[in-house]
Amino acid sequence: RFLAEQPDVSEIIGFFAGISRYVLSLAQAKFEVEQKKVPVKEVFKKLKPQLSEGWSLFDRKLEAFASCLRAFSQKDLDNLVRELGRVDLKLKSTDLEAGILIETFLVRFFQLRDKKIA
Repeated sequence: RFLAEQPDVSEIIGFFAGISRYVLSLAQAKFEVEQKKVPVKEVFKKLKPQLSEGWSLFDRKLEAFASCLRAFSQKDLDNLVRELGRVDLKLKSTDLEAGILIETFLVRFFQLRDKKIA
């Protein structure tokens, strides 16, 4: 819906930056949880210090985050980070439609996530 409304360039860049931060934080969190053996809750609290433990929102967000971490392998996340880099380069160096590039990335992201969750 966001991309169907013809947002201006600054909105698209902001949206892409948010997606990028999320995927990068997932990749970093997956590494910390699997390689460094840091508990998921501890990693989540570092990423979301504005959420207070003990509130239902904290618990819901933590569960969603943990579910997303389980859905992706480290290899999946590393590939998504590389793909983000390619999208970023294309956004900066070509006349390709930004919305299409971002939508293509999002389709890939959700296909990977949903395949693992299902």
